[in-house]
Amino acid sequence: MYVEVELRGQPIPDRFVVPRSALHEEKIYICTPENRLKIKPVKIEFQMEDMAVLSTGVEQGERLVLSDLIPAVEGMLLKPVPALDIAEQLRQKALGEAL
Repeated sequence: MYVEVELRGQPIPDRFVVPRSALHEEKIYICTPENRLKIKPVKIEFQMEDMAVLSTGVEQGERLVLSDLIPAVEGMLLKPVPALDIAEQLRQKALGEAL
């Protein structure tokens, strides 16, 4: 016997939802305006399925690197490619709109 439960809550201000695959322990990779890698520490509020909610470490408008860079060297030159489909999927999941 089991019960399936769906919980919904109000959006939490000043939090960022990112793919869990973008986390590297408690750090994320950011692509600077000069297309250079910046490694930033973050505070993970919680993780659920393939999402993570961050309370610190990300600023509005920063470009998050989704690829796993090996090796990841601070300041290395990047060739960013927008991942608009992933961003939209994540937005829908975070707002509870995804099926």
